[in-house]
Amino acid sequence: MSTKQPLVRRLVVLGLAGSLLLGAPTAALAQSTDAADRVAKVTDRPTDQPPVVDLEAARRRLLAAIDRRLETLERLTNVVTGHPHVTDRHEAKLLADYARAAQGLRELRTRAEAATTREELKEIAESMVVDYRIYLVVVPKTYGVLFSDTVVAAADRMDEFADRLAEAIERAAEAGYDVSEARRWLVVARDEIDEGRRAGGPVADMVIDLEASDYPEPATSTFADAKRRLENARLDLREARKALTKSLTALREAIGGNGG
Repeated sequence: MSTKQPLVRRLVVLGLAGSLLLGAPTAALAQSTDAADRVAKVTDRPTDQPPVVDLEAARRRLLAAIDRRLETLERLTNVVTGHPHVTDRHEAKLLADYARAAQGLRELRTRAEAATTREELKEIAESMVVDYRIYLVVVPKTYGVLFSDTVVAAADRMDEFADRLAEAIERAAEAGYDVSEARRWLVVARDEIDEGRRAGGPVADMVIDLEASDYPEPATSTFADAKRRLENARLDLREARKALTKSLTALREAIGGNGG
């Protein structure tokens, strides 16, 4: 049937494009996770407090702790500015938070350099931890924002592919092929895409306004909820990818079989 040959060729092209698009969400989510792994995964530890030793040793210890936080903020800045999926609004908010925290930490560093007693250093160390919470608030909220924005971008890419696949399915149906199985899997895929977006999409706005003063609560509970939602979103999009693959496979089999 000559009218079917162009359709088959288009589907081959679609399949090649599909293999690229279907791999994109997984790679994007992995990239977001890698970005989080590149920042310092440590906590605001009691060991960052200057021990009762001589003044200069305590000062060096405190300055090193402040410098670690400044370096972490710099790494976060690089991760966010280089991230392919973070929204402009979220990027601007995160960068402003980093700049404000860095300014405050640099002021603490100046105070630490000028301190003349261990009591002063202890007060500065407490401020460094309690007033900034770089590792307990800033780092996890950055991870949440980037992963959430990546989920939305991945879902959008999958929707675009699903739309193209739906068009191909309808063209095949018009040409007389039995595409019921392809349609069924496409419905499953769209449902999973929607679930993933609903689960992971809101996380960025859930966490982005959290501040040091929100620790331990509501920050701890919010981060736990965000982690659960993002994991659900990851699983939903993984299932969506599988369903899209099955829909495309079913379409190819319908065209290659005796449906026409």
